[in-house]
Amino acid sequence: MNRGFANMARGLLLSAARYPHKPALVEIDRLTLNYRELRDGAIRLAHRLLARGVGKGDHVAILSGNSVEHMVALYATSFAGAVQIALDPKWTAREVAQAVEAFDCRIIIADEALGNALALLPPGAPPCGVMLYRRHAGRCELLDETREESAVPPQVAVSDHDVCTIVLTSGTTGFPKGVIRTHRN
Repeated sequence: MNRGFANMARGLLLSAARYPHKPALVEIDRLTLNYRELRDGAIRLAHRLLARGVGKGDHVAILSGNSVEHMVALYATSFAGAVQIALDPKWTAREVAQAVEAFDCRIIIADEALGNALALLPPGAPPCGVMLYRRHAGRCELLDETREESAVPPQVAVSDHDVCTIVLTSGTTGFPKGVIRTHRN
């Protein structure tokens, strides 16, 4: 059912305008973000992705457990017009590298605790950039964060028919397959 959002990013913009101080994401005993904070964090990260060369339709891997930060990254990829691919945090470094290569990911956004596994990869793997974040004092901070990004949404044309995310199957019979989801569904 299309509610006129056109894409995930637009839906977040509308929610942040209507309910800026209402809780958007709650991680029990750790962190709560309201809609304004979620919007602002996602927009800042989207600008960081664009500055690192990520463009519309590019694949962005997210290596994170179920967390507020994962959702910020998901919305950031939507603002940037990119496609989010969630990687299983239980995967080995080799499995992460295989998925990143198979799905031609431009960059990996990873929890520092999980991203350290990437150091075990052979030189040149993964063949993409890595952005690590650290959970610190109730907020997510990128480890290479050097400047404040704009809070103005990037101007990337995204339609409801564009791919939003690729959901990976469990891979019980081999390597996980990707199920494509558009912004509309």
